[in-house]
Amino acid sequence: MIRVGVAGASGVGAAHVAALRRLDGVEVVAVSGSTDESARRVARKLGVPAAYGSERALIDAGTVDVLHVCTPNDRHAPAVRAAFAAGLHVVCEKPLATTAADAAELAALAASAPTASAVCYHYRYSPLAVRLAGLVRSGLLGTVHSVRASYLQNWQLGAAGSWRNDPARSGSSRVLADIGSHALDLVEVLTGRPVTSLAADFHTPRRDALRPGTDDVAVARARLDGGAVVALTASQVSPGHLNTIAVEIDGDQGTASWQLGDLETLELVRTADARRLRLDGHADPHRVSRFWRTPVDAEARVVALLDAFYRPLTGGDGGPPAAPLPTFADAARHVALIDEAARPLLIP
Repeated sequence: MIRVGVAGASGVGAAHVAALRRLDGVEVVAVSGSTDESARRVARKLGVPAAYGSERALIDAGTVDVLHVCTPNDRHAPAVRAAFAAGLHVVCEKPLATTAADAAELAALAASAPTASAVCYHYRYSPLAVRLAGLVRSGLLGTVHSVRASYLQNWQLGAAGSWRNDPARSGSSRVLADIGSHALDLVEVLTGRPVTSLAADFHTPRRDALRPGTDDVAVARARLDGGAVVALTASQVSPGHLNTIAVEIDGDQGTASWQLGDLETLELVRTADARRLRLDGHADPHRVSRFWRTPVDAEARVVALLDAFYRPLTGGDGGPPAAPLPTFADAARHVALIDEAARPLLIP
């Protein structure tokens, strides 16, 4: 039985605990919080036997084989360093760290460690995202030349103060670190190409001055390895969107549009079919598209990622994972891109 500790189980860590309980050969034996009292409270709520007042206390107890790091962003790097030093496997929430230097250090530690590691980019395991990545790999879209991506939320509308609004805790750009990192990961996984550059402009509708921690909207342009261009929007003040992600990919042989909101959908239009519609200026392009849709199961995405991580550790059977495991190297590249794109926020 693989023994797991979850650091920061009062927020997203609770989702990790729920997903872990759907895996065979894995047991959550401990959680940690910011204080002994908060950790005990969460442990009682989640039914976990042991509670510790800090990540370090959990690690030093020597009772776990794997640490899930689900703390605020500024505590990721210290927890990951200590976990690797203790010989633990590590699953870390995004962003990997608050600075490019720390993220690069953690990626190097992961590369040299004898233990396994992964970052929780779970959207790449959404069923129709997996299908889209396969369509692109098959060459059905031809050569990809442009991508449009967006991640829209509304939780910052009138939101109370949060650690995410403190750049020392969240990173150089709150909106890009919090949700833009997921969009970057999806663009890379769906196209099969890494992002090589990222530049962004930022906005806040608040009365606050625009600075790191108050950036509510980012509109960015990027390049993929191979030259394709990317337009990316991330917003946490979009009233009509609780949590909506969309990626549209243009190739010289077709366009594929993926969206995850109330449902997960995928639409494909081939170039040859679209040409036929040009003969009729009033034709609906949806007449010649292929369309898929499926209900959204947020927990299932996390389960799929964790199953891919734990199966080699438990010796479980099964075929290859639906998507490649997100690595520390992937996440460190994203932190470096976001740090570079956030430079305008540092200019008075």
